[in-house]
Amino acid sequence: MPAISTGRITVPIFFYPDKLQKQAMWQTITDVEEAAPSSKLATMQTAANLAASATHADLWASYHAEIKELCDLGFDEELALNALISH
Repeated sequence: MPAISTGRITVPIFFYPDKLQKQAMWQTITDVEEAAPSSKLATMQTAANLAASATHADLWASYHAEIKELCDLGFDEELALNALISH
């Protein structure tokens, strides 16, 4: 922190959301009228899919021999990948 040689004033600011802001804050991530995914949900799903793809590619790049060995022993590829993720 920088040295403060003069006095300072702290001003607390309180935010009281109105009914519409509270409703938007607690609203689910589906559109009520259509029961379809909202844009927030679509964005979250896209991010999750991208992360899962990156993790899958990273595991194959880093542990190719181990995954192949587990698959040769009769384990499913997804089971081998999940074992490496949880390890």
